[in-house]
Amino acid sequence: MFCCRVDSPMAANKEDAAGFFGHVGSCDIPPRTADSLFDFMFSLNFPVEFFAYLGDTPAHDTYNQSPSKQMEVMEYVFRSLGARRNTTGAVYPVLGNHDTFPCDHYDPYSDLHQWLLNNVTRLWQPWLLNSSLTTLKTKGAYSQLHPGTALRIIGLNPFVMLSPNPHLWGGRSDPLDILSWLEEQLDRSEKDEESVLILSHESPEISIMNPRKQYINQ
Repeated sequence: MFCCRVDSPMAANKEDAAGFFGHVGSCDIPPRTADSLFDFMFSLNFPVEFFAYLGDTPAHDTYNQSPSKQMEVMEYVFRSLGARRNTTGAVYPVLGNHDTFPCDHYDPYSDLHQWLLNNVTRLWQPWLLNSSLTTLKTKGAYSQLHPGTALRIIGLNPFVMLSPNPHLWGGRSDPLDILSWLEEQLDRSEKDEESVLILSHESPEISIMNPRKQYINQ
């Protein structure tokens, strides 16, 4: 139901129509709803260490998208977030499967979708360390300690573990060596007695990575 768009049909009844802030259900929200949410988040009267942003920033009108349209939406949302909180560790974002174009498509074996990583590396710069930005630009993932704590935040690239992604159907078991990299991060955290929070838009879909199934289950 794309009920808040110019080309959407009229709702059959008032209860199903999108209001000023959208509609609960399968309706993508308008920008004003995101702005209102961000205002609320950062005005809470109790301390909040950080917010996790789990991706899927663009709308679900996949028939009407392009790389430039994806980035237009992401520019708006992340600049809106950054205008409210731009300190290191305030927000930990990850990508969602609708952030790329076409939806679910991400080629880890070429630079076909490097436009996405280049842009989010730029947009997420206020919140991530330089070391995190480096791995984000190459792997779409990052790992860093939350300031002043022993909590390590690991943000994963969902596309290299996503079964609808046709670029993974060639049978390789660890695109971008992401699982080997994750194993290194977890080993280091265990040795340093850190706690770990892993952020991902979706959980790994083990049907894609059968050779590493035992590892993922662990």
